[in-house]
Amino acid sequence: MKEKTRLSLKIKLGLAITLVGIIPIIISATVSIGLARKTILDTKNESLQSIAEAKKSIIESLLYSNYVNTKLIAGKSTFESPDSSKDEIKEELVKINTIYPEYDDLSVVNLDGHVIASINYDYEGKWLEKDWFLEAKEGKTTISGVQTILDPFHTVIIFATPIIDENDKTRAILITQLPIDRVWASIEENVDRNSRFTILADENKRIIYHPSSEELFNTLPQGVNQYSQNKGGFFQTVQNGESLLVGYETFDDEFFSEMNWKIFVFEKESVVLKAISSLELSIIAASIGALIIAAVFGFRLGFQFLKPIKELKTAARNIGKGKLSFRANVKTHDEFSELAKIFNEMAEKIENLSKNLEKKVKQKTKELEEKNRVLKKSNAVMVGRELKMIKLKEEIDSLKQESKGKRE
Repeated sequence: MKEKTRLSLKIKLGLAITLVGIIPIIISATVSIGLARKTILDTKNESLQSIAEAKKSIIESLLYSNYVNTKLIAGKSTFESPDSSKDEIKEELVKINTIYPEYDDLSVVNLDGHVIASINYDYEGKWLEKDWFLEAKEGKTTISGVQTILDPFHTVIIFATPIIDENDKTRAILITQLPIDRVWASIEENVDRNSRFTILADENKRIIYHPSSEELFNTLPQGVNQYSQNKGGFFQTVQNGESLLVGYETFDDEFFSEMNWKIFVFEKESVVLKAISSLELSIIAASIGALIIAAVFGFRLGFQFLKPIKELKTAARNIGKGKLSFRANVKTHDEFSELAKIFNEMAEKIENLSKNLEKKVKQKTKELEEKNRVLKKSNAVMVGRELKMIKLKEEIDSLKQESKGKRE
């Protein structure tokens, strides 16, 4: 039972010392994981916004390039001259299309909204009902929103610019149609769409680009739409039960500010958290290693703490058994060694007292033995005298009897 108590004290000391080391490690690991999670999420959010900014710049550059090209094309003398025939204008359009194959149609439309010449004549809208066409009549180069061509079905962006004659007056409008696919191609993802994807929305909050064609021309989801009034930033939303991180930007270039398009870059939080999970595992592994070291150190320190106590306990037991020469051998150079020194001094005093007492006992015993011997000798003399007196008395009594008999 006593051994169990000693072992229990050792375990308690080891656990106490270990806990002193473990608690800071646990706190440090928890704080580190929390900070790492926050830092990675914040960095990822800012990264997504930067990606949105970069993609926006690519699209703006593409649109601006076509904006400039449309203005250059409108400066062709064939278009500016009132003497050019429809065939000459169409021939020029075909020639231009070989130079700029990205356009799926080029048209010259008069100010009444009638097509003078066109490559494909595939636009079926009413020109005079379009704000961008009316602005072009006023002398401004404009960009339409996304327009739908029904036959064959496809979507385009239209650039409209005035054709100015030699009198510096608008005589017609040049129309160039850029397939929206060209815009999509500029923002195609180089990563797995299951983890990151991009949405492009027009001024009406309609989706004009989405990896899934089924989502095209749908309204932005509510969780995304609520941020459409802001210029840019990042937020977190949930779609189909999946938590998503989103970075977004608004087209604010001076040439396209009226378009008010927005680009959103999404990434699954679970994918981002995989990196955090890997970091967390590293922190946990390091913490476990630290815990093991702390435990080993704690129990070793506990053992070192109990070792001098055990030595003192052994010394006390031996002295209790009469081995007064036994000494505690503690060389820890601390309070335990001082205690052992005091204990040994006490044991030495007890040993000296015991030796002195033993010496005195032997001396007293010797004196008593001598006195006893003398007493025995004296007693023997006294007994001898007593016996002689008894014998003498008997002889006297015998003589008295003999003397009395003779007188009779």
